[in-house]
Amino acid sequence: MVDIDDYGIDRDKYMDDIHYRHGYFFYNYRLVAEKILGKSYATLFRWYKWFQQLTKEEKEEYRLPPMYKIYPGTGEIKNSNSNIYLNCIRYEDIPLILEFSKRVRCGLMAQYNRDKSWGKRGEEIRRKLGSKKRQSKSK
Repeated sequence: MVDIDDYGIDRDKYMDDIHYRHGYFFYNYRLVAEKILGKSYATLFRWYKWFQQLTKEEKEEYRLPPMYKIYPGTGEIKNSNSNIYLNCIRYEDIPLILEFSKRVRCGLMAQYNRDKSWGKRGEEIRRKLGSKKRQSKSK
């Protein structure tokens, strides 16, 4: 297991944006994405959406920690009828996300992003890629 100190993460530095529940510190996903990973919240969210559609073997290879939902007021960390919640990650799981961010290479999620995130722009790119492949095969 990777030690948190290997990444120079200072828990005290972000204490105002941390929630303590059931014996664990939970960081808001936006804080993890922007302050620790240097990525956008949307990027982190897409990583999790992409990860959900992987096979069991692929999930073992890439490993992302679980997503926790904390419901304000109650402090519950499980599913609730409320639509208002904070996406959070346990402090102890931050090294796993940092490792994942190092392993994500250019093109790994390209197909998923074109299909799920880009809408009409993704459709245009798929059409162009399809026509380029047909042209290269006919040469």
